Amino acid sequence: MAIETANYSDRLDKIAPHGYFYGLHIRAAMPLFSAQTFPRAWMDHYVEEAYALRDPIIAWGA
Repeated sequence: MAIETANYSDRLDKIAPHGYFYGLHIRAAMPLFSAQTFPRAWMDHYVEEAYALRDPIIAWGA
């Protein structure tokens, strides 16, 4: 899986230079594998403000 995900991550780095998150094989709301490249400050802010509860990407993906 590492080689395959590295290929996807390389492609995402090019089209999402400000960051991305993806999760694979999601069971019970937890991915078996995930990768994220957002800056730590943004991730801390996202968690502190509980944005996941109203993030449209999460809502549409559910």
